[in-house]
Amino acid sequence: MTTTLRALFALLLLALPLPAALADTDTAPATVIVVRHAEKESGADPGLTTEGQARAERLRDLLAEAGVTALYGSQYRRTTDTLVPLAELLGLEVAVVPVDGKNPAVQAAELARLAREDHAGGVIVVAGHSNTVSGIVAALGGKKMPALDDGEHGRIFLVIPAGKAARVLELSY
Repeated sequence: MTTTLRALFALLLLALPLPAALADTDTAPATVIVVRHAEKESGADPGLTTEGQARAERLRDLLAEAGVTALYGSQYRRTTDTLVPLAELLGLEVAVVPVDGKNPAVQAAELARLAREDHAGGVIVVAGHSNTVSGIVAALGGKKMPALDDGEHGRIFLVIPAGKAARVLELSY
């Protein structure tokens, strides 16, 4: 990832003003960056492929200067492995919020609660799955969108708090 792109991303995070009612970082919910896990191997709880590891490193490079304060994945290795390079760079742990395949809305609601209550004013990164990313974005106040295709790995959803709703900027890496 180029230095210019990293700087642009960091500036974007800083330049997007919060509504006046949310400007106080003690009460402002976190800005949340939602990605799908990187490319995975096959198997019951696969790790990342070589391509997936390279994508995780690109994510690290892109978000290195974004002011990330917390990282979340699911109980599946591929989500935490996607965030490990960034975690190591920033000295953070990847926290796990389990996803229930039968009711992924529970995980989405918990992540939204954490963004509002535990990470006020921060920047958190969430690695989800093809069938959970859209629900996470919606739980954070963004518009509901279709589930990601199984082959989609490079989309980033920057969810910026804006009262009860949220502004969502979609990028790719």
